[in-house]
Amino acid sequence: MSVSGLVITLSEEPSARDRALESLEAYPGIERGQLSDRWLPVVVERPDDESGEAVFREISLLPGVEYVDVVFVHFENADTKQGALGNGQTKGMHGSPQVTAASNR
Repeated sequence: MSVSGLVITLSEEPSARDRALESLEAYPGIERGQLSDRWLPVVVERPDDESGEAVFREISLLPGVEYVDVVFVHFENADTKQGALGNGQTKGMHGSPQVTAASNR
């Protein structure tokens, strides 16, 4: 499983921004946060990293989307339930290790 935290920078133009927000509704597995001016935080959950990358590319190409920043990525192997760094850890913003719930078991 792949879980990504993204911040989407939307167009300053209101109609383009509205079109982008409507388009994002079509993606299953995306949880939208609260829009703050032009910035929309989202969490993308996908069964594997390849489909997570595909969604990132698709979102980047949507009309009304100016940038997509990756803030956090977590890969979970179904067999080991380990994070990208092992022991349930993943890398967060600026490469700092973050402990996930899996490491607290």
